[in-house]
Amino acid sequence: MIKFIVILLMILLMASPVYAFERPELRSTTTITSGALLKVYHWETSRGPVNINVIEIDLTNPNVRVEVIPGAGSITRRLNVSAMARNTGAIAAINADFFNTRAEGAPIGPMVMDTRLVSSPSQIDGIFALGITQDNRAYIEAFTFQGRVTAPSGAYFRLSGLNQTQYWQEAPWQWNEEEEEWQPSDHIHSHVNTLHLYNDLWGGSTRGHDTWTIPTEMLVRDGRVVEIVEGRFFDGPVPQGAYILRSHGYAANFLVQNFQPGDPINIQYSISPDRDWSMIVGGHALLVNNGRTVPYTRDLEALGGIRARSAVGISEDGRTLYLVGVERNLPDSVGLSLINLSLFFQEIGVWKALNLDGGGSTTMVARPSGELGPTVRVLEPEQPQERLVVNAIAVFSIAADIQHLRRNITSMRLTSFDYAHFTTGSQIQLQLDLTTSAGATHQVPFYEVQWQFYGLEGHVSPQGLLTIGDTMGSDIGFVVARYHGYSAPMVIQFRETMPTHQPVLQLTVGEAVLTIDGVRSGIDVAPVTIDYRTMVPIRAVFEALGATVDWDQANGNATIIKGDRWIDLWSGEASMVVNGNRVSIDVAPQLIQGRTMRALRAISENLGLEVDWEPEIRRVTIQ
Repeated sequence: MIKFIVILLMILLMASPVYAFERPELRSTTTITSGALLKVYHWETSRGPVNINVIEIDLTNPNVRVEVIPGAGSITRRLNVSAMARNTGAIAAINADFFNTRAEGAPIGPMVMDTRLVSSPSQIDGIFALGITQDNRAYIEAFTFQGRVTAPSGAYFRLSGLNQTQYWQEAPWQWNEEEEEWQPSDHIHSHVNTLHLYNDLWGGSTRGHDTWTIPTEMLVRDGRVVEIVEGRFFDGPVPQGAYILRSHGYAANFLVQNFQPGDPINIQYSISPDRDWSMIVGGHALLVNNGRTVPYTRDLEALGGIRARSAVGISEDGRTLYLVGVERNLPDSVGLSLINLSLFFQEIGVWKALNLDGGGSTTMVARPSGELGPTVRVLEPEQPQERLVVNAIAVFSIAADIQHLRRNITSMRLTSFDYAHFTTGSQIQLQLDLTTSAGATHQVPFYEVQWQFYGLEGHVSPQGLLTIGDTMGSDIGFVVARYHGYSAPMVIQFRETMPTHQPVLQLTVGEAVLTIDGVRSGIDVAPVTIDYRTMVPIRAVFEALGATVDWDQANGNATIIKGDRWIDLWSGEASMVVNGNRVSIDVAPQLIQGRTMRALRAISENLGLEVDWEPEIRRVTIQ
C-alpha cells in the first residue's frame, strides 16, 4: 500500500507544472503617459530569477489609445518593433501575432485597424485575438470570418479569407460536387479550390504563393470587374483603392464562368463576434480564463520550454489592458514556461490572458513620460538583433503630459527641401526638427503631427510629403505642424507681396478706447499696467492692427497671424512661440473682467511693429 502511494505521488509530481517558489515582487512603477504605467516584476521561480515587464493601460483614460500597427505600413512588410514605434510615434509597443516565417509575412489571426477589417482569422481551432471596441472596452475572443462573392446572374461563391497567405486549415470547408454544398473536411491547403480577397494593404506582389496552387486572379475597382488573368498573378501589389480576388480550382471556374470585364460584382464579408471594433490583433491560445489558469490547447512543440514571452491580458470589466514582456538570456532573468506565465497573470489579478508570439520575437519598447526622444527597448531580445515581425500592439498618447512636453521644447522648425517653386499641385518633402531645453535635437515623426493650413489648401502624407492644393488667391500662406500643442509654421510665398498701409493704433491705460488712424472705438476691457508692462485684450487690439486672431478653446491656445509672422500663446504660460521659437514674456497672462490680458509690447514687437510709450499721459502708440 505504501509503495502504491509513493508511486502515485511520483506520478502526480511528474505531471504537475513547475511552479514558482515565491510570489512575483513588484520592483518599480514608471509612468509612460497619463493612463499607462510600466511595472517591473521580479520572480524567483524554480528555474531561476525572471524579470517581467507589464505595461498597464487604463482604457477609460481619454489621453491614451491602443492600436495595432502592421510591420512597415502594410501586410507582408515586416519590421522590428522599435522601428514600428519610431515610425508611428507610439510611446510603447509590443510584438503581437504569430506568422509563418516561410510564407509571405501575414498574421495568422484577424486584424482591424482604425475600425477597418484588414485581415481575416485563419481557420485554425483554439486561436484567440484581442479586440478593443470604439467605447474602449477590451475583449479576448475566438473570431470567425464569413463572406461571399455574388455575380450578376445571382450565382455566388464562398469567400475564404481576406489578406491571408497560404496555410493548412484545421477547421476547413470543402465543396462537395454531388451534394452541391460546402462540407467540413480533413486538413487541406487554405488556397486549394478557394476564393481569397486582397486589398491595397497587402504589400506583396504575390498572393498565397507556393507550389501547391496556380492562381486565377480578378482585378476589381469601384464595384466592377476590370480584368481577369488565368494561370498567373497580376504583376505587382494591389493598386490603391482596388481589390484582387485570388482563386484556384472550383473558385477559378466560378470567376471565369460568371464574370466579364465591366460586370458589376458584389463582395460581402464580416467577422464574428460582431461589435463596433476599433482594433483587433491576433494571438494564440488562452493562458487565463475567468481569472484562473487554463491548460494550453495548442501544440507546444515549438512553444514549450523556458523562453522570452509576449502576452496580453484584460481585466474582468475590459477596462484595463496588460501588455506583458518576459526577458530571457540574462543572468537575472531566465525566461518563463507557459505554465508559469499563466500563473503570473493569475497572480496579478488578470481575468483573461492570451499568449502572443514569444521567444525570439519578444520585444517591448516604451518612452517614459516627458521624454521627447524615441522609444527604448524595455527588455533585450533573445538574439542580438530584434526580429522582423508582422504587427505590434502600440500605445499612443493623445493629450497626456502636453504642457510638460510643450514647455520642454525651445524651438521647432518645419523646413522644405525646395523653397523655389510653390504652385498649385506642387509636391515638396518636408522635415520637422525640434530642440529641447537640454539642447538635444530630434526629428519629429510625421505620423504624430497635426497639420493646419492658412491661406491655402493642402495635404501632408504620413511620410511628410506636402501637396499644395488651391492657393486661394493668396500672396502668402502657412503650413503649420502642431506637435503636442507646439507649433512650427512654414511660410509659403506664392507671389511677391505688395506693401500695404499699416494703421497707427493708440491706447491709453485705464481707458476702454482704442484709436485707429484717428478714429476712436470702444473695447471691452481697458488696458492696465502690471509690473511695468501694459496688458491688453489681444483680439480687439491686434485685429485692429490688421492681424488675424484665432482662439482654440479646447487647448487654451491663441494664434496671431500677421504677414509672415505666426505667434502662439497659451493660457497661464509666460511665454509664446514665434515662428517656431519660444520667447519668454515678463508677465504671465492675467484674467481681468472675464478677458485674458497679455503683454502688449512683447507681442507687438514680435509681429514686427514699433511700440512707443508716453509715460506722462500713459499712452501707447503702435505702428
